[in-house]
Amino acid sequence: MGENGHVYAVDIHPLAIESVSKLIKEDGLKNVSAVLSERYGSGLEDDTADLVYALDMIHRIRDTDSFFRELGRIARPGGVLIINDGRLSRDETLEYIRQSGIWSVEEENRDFLRCRLAGDFS
Repeated sequence: MGENGHVYAVDIHPLAIESVSKLIKEDGLKNVSAVLSERYGSGLEDDTADLVYALDMIHRIRDTDSFFRELGRIARPGGVLIINDGRLSRDETLEYIRQSGIWSVEEENRDFLRCRLAGDFS
C-alpha cells in the first residue's frame, strides 16, 4: 500500500463499521477509511481500487450480478479481485464468477480465487 495508498473497509453492518472505525482511531491510521455501504452500492468512486478483497461473505449475497458489477465498477482497469469462498462451495463461487461475465479466474488455490476484470461492467 505504501504512504500514498488507501484502504477502504466496506461493510453493510453498522457494528462492523463502528468496530473498524475504533481500530482506525486507536492505531492512528491515516490511510484507512471505514465505509458503510447500502445493499450493493459501496459509495466509492469509479476506478478506486487496485485490489478488492471479499472475505467469507459471498454466501450472504442474494444478487450476485449486482455484487460483481459493483466490484467491477470500483476496480481500476487491470484491477484484481480476491475471493475467499468461506462457507460457499468452490463450484458455486466459480459459477457466480462465470455468470457475471465481469471477472475471470486467474488463479485458484484452496484458500482463495484471484480474478481479473474480464468484461464490460457498466
